[in-house]
Amino acid sequence: MALHFAAHNFVRVNRTIKATPAQAAGLAERLWKVEELVDLAY
Repeated sequence: MALHFAAHNFVRVNRTIKATPAQAAGLAERLWKVEELVDLAY
């Protein structure tokens, strides 16, 4: 479940704001790849 929320916030681009929620909040400077997220989880 945590990977789902992380993917939503760091990988998936929101159509309205044209960025990920993490980018909009200033937590990330770039779009993450799914592979990077999985590497951090394990």
